[in-house]
Amino acid sequence: MNYFYVGGASRWEMADPAFSPIRPGDPPTWTLMVDMVHKPSESEQFLYTAHKEHNGSPAGANHLFNDLHVDWVKWNGGRNMRTKLL
Repeated sequence: MNYFYVGGASRWEMADPAFSPIRPGDPPTWTLMVDMVHKPSESEQFLYTAHKEHNGSPAGANHLFNDLHVDWVKWNGGRNMRTKLL
C-alpha cells in the first residue's frame, strides 16, 4: 500500500489554506498522511488506489492526523479529500 505525505504543504489544489501540519503543535485535525488515491492525467481509471468501489472509483482513504489518530474519509467525488499538493 502506498501513501502520500502531505505535511508541510502551504496550499493544495483542492484547499487553500492546506490545513497541513508543519509543527507538532499545529491543530490535531490537520492531515499528515493519506492512503494513495491517484489517477494519472492520461488515464480514465484510478490506477493507484487501495480502496475501490465495485465500479473502480475510489471508496475513500485512511487519513493520519496531526494528533496521530487515523480515520476513514469517504471519497465523495473527491470533495472530502485534502490532498493534491501544488
